Amino acid sequence: MLTAVVTGSQSGMGLAIRSELESKGWRVLGVDLPGKGAEVAADLSTDAGRAAAAESLLAACGGRLDGVVANAGVDVPKPDLVFGLNYLGVVDLLGRLRPALAAAGRARVAVNVSNSIFVTPGIPPAAVQSLLDGNPIRAARLLEAQPAIAYQVSKMAVARWIRESAPTATWAGAGISVNGVCPGPVMTPLLERDLADPR
Repeated sequence: MLTAVVTGSQSGMGLAIRSELESKGWRVLGVDLPGKGAEVAADLSTDAGRAAAAESLLAACGGRLDGVVANAGVDVPKPDLVFGLNYLGVVDLLGRLRPALAAAGRARVAVNVSNSIFVTPGIPPAAVQSLLDGNPIRAARLLEAQPAIAYQVSKMAVARWIRESAPTATWAGAGISVNGVCPGPVMTPLLERDLADPR
């Protein structure tokens, strides 16, 4: 049986992805916030949460993973939280799970990037680069005057990380395909909240 990790597995797109994988016979190890009912309860916006999640996932899969769907995300005007979940919650968690993906021989990773990177003008490149350089504190400082654009910055950084990392020996060379998906608007609790805001 193939095993996949799905982050943000208990609602919205994550739940739909989970259900689709399970209908095709996959074993899904869901990751979501405590109290949501996922196999692994963790706050992926923190380093401690990511470390604990990775440890639990590696134990549950026996050191072999066939796929990861990095779907969890948040869109609020709090850059520290957004960068912690949307960027580090992808990059750091995937790095910790990479040995198990490599052990599968032909593993697949799909990251929910978001089409917002294509439709939002003026995403600050310096903040994006700061995330890629491993400096989320500087990235947050650069957004002090416009914290609401943290979501787009985080997603652009993830897209660039995929483009730079996917073809390397560390990922493709280990038999792991890494792709980003940029869905348009999907009626999830996140979008419903955004639509309720007249701005």
